[in-house]
Amino acid sequence: MKKIYSLILSVIVASGFYAQSLTGITPSSANQGETLDVTITGENTNFTQGSGTSVHFSFEQASTTIVNSYTVIDDLNLVANITVPSNVSVGTYDVTTSNNIDGDIALTGAFSVTQASLASITPSSAEQGETLNVSIVGENTHFSQASGTTLHFSFEQGSTTIVNSYNVVDDLNLTANVTIPSDVDPGTYTISTSGEYDGSLTLENSFTVNEYVAPPVASLTSISPDNADQGQTLDVTITGENTNFTQASTTVSFTNDQSETLTSTITVADVNTLTANVTIPADATIGEYTVTVDGLTTSFTVNEYVAPLVASLTSISPDNADQGQTLDVTITGENTNFSQASTTVSFDNDQS
Repeated sequence: MKKIYSLILSVIVASGFYAQSLTGITPSSANQGETLDVTITGENTNFTQGSGTSVHFSFEQASTTIVNSYTVIDDLNLVANITVPSNVSVGTYDVTTSNNIDGDIALTGAFSVTQASLASITPSSAEQGETLNVSIVGENTHFSQASGTTLHFSFEQGSTTIVNSYNVVDDLNLTANVTIPSDVDPGTYTISTSGEYDGSLTLENSFTVNEYVAPPVASLTSISPDNADQGQTLDVTITGENTNFTQASTTVSFTNDQSETLTSTITVADVNTLTANVTIPADATIGEYTVTVDGLTTSFTVNEYVAPLVASLTSISPDNADQGQTLDVTITGENTNFSQASTTVSFDNDQS
């Protein structure tokens, strides 16, 4: 009797040390309607030795199976090709293997059925007529695996597309260069992707088209002074409107129709005001010069240098008088500028 008890105990102990179990399934999730290969790994299992090894998922209905085929690699590993029904609810399910040695072995909550969706588009708005790059992010998507993944916006008409080009980055990300038609009504629109694995996915009211607002037009409003003589060096103030002058990048040139230029250095006061210190050579060509400031133009004129008139005294009358005489003397000048406030007159001899 003791020997029988000992034998039973040994069998129980041995059975405890070598219990069969499933340790994993890879990948452990798939989308509704997806077909894929999964690898199931066991511990102390007998996949090759057991006859009629089979795989089951807890979302299978009655006698139907989602397993298209399977291959037993060894006692611990098998690979199954499965198709997840498109009408299976999203959630977590059990995986079970069965054979005549191991019996039924379950891995509880090991496999998740997911649903592909679009998560975001960045940026999520653009103006009428704008061309830009957008990034689309998916969840549980297969952008890179599917052939012919396409992107659409709900304001597209008929077979036309606003997508100039796109690049699939990976299963969850794609980028596209798009041009928003200038005649699309402002508003919020839906984007969608289509692919072999995920089918048609939509992100409702995710992209906004804004009305195009023309930017303010930049212009040059004044230049002061707008002319100078040959040989002169002077500061010229240039004023703009809706400009963006900067010391680092703004350029100024003075050029005539013979491609002759005047040398200048600039000091930017603010985004709409700058001063150009201009040097005009004595032999500079006279006439109009085009002043170009960051692509905007105005004009400046170089005048011929005219020497100033020489002042002189032309007559004094009378030009003599006697000792002790008091008299009025009239002095006449040419190119003079006599004034009551500042003009002085002195009569001196050679002895001071």
